[in-house]
Amino acid sequence: MTEERTMKLADLTDNGACRPSREAFKRLYGEDGNVVTLERVLQGADDFDWVFAGQHLLTPKQQALFKNLVIAGFRLVNRVDDRDKTKRRKAMALAFYKAYNSPLE
Repeated sequence: MTEERTMKLADLTDNGACRPSREAFKRLYGEDGNVVTLERVLQGADDFDWVFAGQHLLTPKQQALFKNLVIAGFRLVNRVDDRDKTKRRKAMALAFYKAYNSPLE
C-alpha cells in the first residue's frame, strides 16, 4: 500500500502555480496543506492543471509514472462519452494521486 504524502500551498506557490490552482488547493487542503488523498484529488479534478503539477511537483521517476498512468487512463476514457472532459480530468487527477504518492526515487 502506498503512503499518502502531504502537499502544502507553498509547494504550488514556489513552483509558479496559477492563482486558480492555488485558490482551489487552499479550499481543499487549507493554507498549511494536508495529506494528498484520493478523495481530495478527485474533488479538485476540475480545478487543477494536472500537467503543470506533474511537471513541477513530481520527481523524474514519478513523472514517468504519471505520464504512463495518464495515457492508460485516456485510453479508457476514449471509449466513453466525455464531451465535457470530466472523465479525462478525473483520470489525470487519479494519475497524479498515484504518482505523487509513489516512491520518490
